[in-house]
Amino acid sequence: MAVFDAPITTVVNNQDISRHLRALDWSISQNFGRQGVTAHLVWTDDFGTSRALKNNPATGMNMPATVAGTPTFNIQPLHTVVMTDANTDFGGPYKLFTGIITTPKLVTYGPTWNEWQCDAIDCTTYADNILVQGTWLGNTADVIVKQLIAFANAQFGATVFTTANVKPGPVINKYRANYIPLSTALAQVARLASSTQDYAYFFDFSRDCHFFSLTQNSAPVVTFSDNATGAATSTQGWISDTNFAYEWDGSSLRNDCIVQGGVYQSLRVDNWVGNGSQRAYPL
Repeated sequence: MAVFDAPITTVVNNQDISRHLRALDWSISQNFGRQGVTAHLVWTDDFGTSRALKNNPATGMNMPATVAGTPTFNIQPLHTVVMTDANTDFGGPYKLFTGIITTPKLVTYGPTWNEWQCDAIDCTTYADNILVQGTWLGNTADVIVKQLIAFANAQFGATVFTTANVKPGPVINKYRANYIPLSTALAQVARLASSTQDYAYFFDFSRDCHFFSLTQNSAPVVTFSDNATGAATSTQGWISDTNFAYEWDGSSLRNDCIVQGGVYQSLRVDNWVGNGSQRAYPL
């Protein structure tokens, strides 16, 4: 369990909504050999601005009434999110997560209270949505990985991914990528390279590809402490109903597709002259 003695900042679509983050309801998960770091984040938005006196025509008396404001933020699919631990005790701040929100879910607990429950994936989502192709004979795994990423960058028209942390790999006799997502191709190369050692890959928060085996990865340094230097507080309230929500899904959007194979039909007209002796005519 980690103890944070500094605030967690969250910036969504270049808007800092850190104070709205529900501290006990966020999570980040990553496993070796599994592409993509995922995160679940929850923000609450209380935009009731004040309590004011309002005349009640039925009684002729001034009664308290909530003056509603407007929502502070609005989260949509494909919005970027950056999550940072501002702890500077050990050389921070530390970037905890950078990625794309795929499925924002809006729950309205009342006329001035919104809750956003969002799932996000790191920049690996770009590798899920770009197609690569090519054939390699007798190349090492790291060469194949670098050329696959170079092909993907060419499709993007920009350097989206880098390969500074691609470690040397074994020779792969033959590999062919036939217009498949970059993430799928990298997983296939890692599997082919794992004949003697377990290889895997991931993209860090700077979109650099890490391709390595367990033996090539440096041993982690872990420090444990039971000295809690600070405590976080949270104040929240709610209004039922909890069973109604709006949800958007941006996890499967596409802007192009490639179709292989097909039939093309056209009309062909040939002319020839019969002379009584010719038995064949060119078409």
